[in-house]
Amino acid sequence: MSITCGFSSHSVTLGFSNNTEGGKVFINGKELFKMNVIDIVSNVGYVFQSPDYQITQKTVYDEIAFGLKLKKLPSTTIEKKVHDVAQIFNITDYLQRHPHFLSRGERKRVAIASTLVMEPEVVILDEPTTGLDSIRCRKMMDYIQKLREKGITVIFLTHDMGIVSEYIPDTIIVSQGEIKFHGETRRAFQCAADFHEFQIDVPPVIDLSNRLKWDYAALSTEEFIRQADARLRVAGNASDTI
Repeated sequence: MSITCGFSSHSVTLGFSNNTEGGKVFINGKELFKMNVIDIVSNVGYVFQSPDYQITQKTVYDEIAFGLKLKKLPSTTIEKKVHDVAQIFNITDYLQRHPHFLSRGERKRVAIASTLVMEPEVVILDEPTTGLDSIRCRKMMDYIQKLREKGITVIFLTHDMGIVSEYIPDTIIVSQGEIKFHGETRRAFQCAADFHEFQIDVPPVIDLSNRLKWDYAALSTEEFIRQADARLRVAGNASDTI
């Protein structure tokens, strides 16, 4: 699931902040603010938009291993999990370095790694692609896909519509504290004309398929090519296409 526009305060409430103005938050039937830290991090993992809000340890290794140590996992298991996730985010060479000596993008990768390594039931990622190049983004999304296949719920808070269109099946659009759309991502992009109101940039391939008035929006370049090829075959020649 992805949430776009005006969402950080909502995500903190979903995570573990106690700064709500009213009401109660329940996770698996338990009231959030009556749960201990271990129960919370085992149920909900939250990655802040700024990595500096959550990094507390003196080495990258200790930062990633912190939650695993709280769960009292065997040291061999902790070491394997830390190195596995560090390899995914290309931070293996930094494991013995102080996180605050790294660049912001590198610190962001450390923060994401330290949350995902816990494999909580729900993961909330606030603008996780900030500071990541395309290769790191794809590796991260592939890792997240594996978490989803294990039954982990991933809430992805972002303005990166390229990531949303390619990887996220369900979308919520929030503006001024109100839900403006909730449903299948493809259907959201078919209403792309409304996105300008929310200052959301529609990926060019989706904008093109919408302008061509196709039955449904192509969510990736590969999908656009497949649809175009199918239409060419039906039409019989390029002049009758689209």
